[in-house]
Amino acid sequence: MLRAALRAECTAGDLARLASCTKPAASLHLKTLREAGLLTLRAEGTTRWYRTDATTLHTIADAMAVYWGDALDRLDGAVRRRARG
Repeated sequence: MLRAALRAECTAGDLARLASCTKPAASLHLKTLREAGLLTLRAEGTTRWYRTDATTLHTIADAMAVYWGDALDRLDGAVRRRARG
C-alpha cells in the first residue's frame, strides 16, 4: 500500500485491490497508516485519496538504519556469500 501510494494518489478501493484484501481490511490498514503519519488523506466528494508521506517514511527509514543498518549489512553479506556457494 505504501509503495503504491508513494507513486500516485490512490483510493481505498485501489489499495485494497493491490493488496488483495477486502475493503474493510484495507480500511483498517489505512487508518493505522494514517494514524502513524505514513499516509495523507484528501477528500474529494465521497472519494478519499491516499498518498504516502515520503518525509515521514524517510524519517522512519533513517531511524531504522541507526538501529539495524549494521546488522542488515552483515545479513546481506552472509546471504550473498551463501548464494555464491
